[in-house]
Amino acid sequence: MKQIILLLSVLVLACGSSEKPENLLPEEKMVDILTEVHLAESKISNMHLGGYDSSMVIYNYLEKKILKKYATDTGAYHASYHYYVKETEKYAEIYKQVQERLEKAQKTAIKKQKDKERLDSIAKKKALNKVIPAKLKQSSPDTIKKSKVLVKSH
Repeated sequence: MKQIILLLSVLVLACGSSEKPENLLPEEKMVDILTEVHLAESKISNMHLGGYDSSMVIYNYLEKKILKKYATDTGAYHASYHYYVKETEKYAEIYKQVQERLEKAQKTAIKKQKDKERLDSIAKKKALNKVIPAKLKQSSPDTIKKSKVLVKSH
């Protein structure tokens, strides 16, 4: 019985009017907000908090911060979201842009990580090159030959 009531409720909401709310956010602003919301969700997911309650506390905090950044409130955001869900073409276009931005952000993050790893590798080699010559001055000729072989193999 509960399932039938739930199903009917969903159908009524889905078939409801798609009148524009007075506080409708423009599509571009929705793209901005939804992109940041999905990035926030990803950050929370990567925290591995283990509990739904902890995740929701952090999500609610981040959502408020995002909405404040875009000078809007939860009422306008939720009303706009529900409006665009019913306007499937607009909703699809919004999410197409969100997906493009998320993919771009992912590529940028991967590039930054690779650049960091490359710089870390260079710094390690420079540090080794400073340490090894100092030790070589104190070493015998046999140790120097072995050290040069080790340095070349790195």
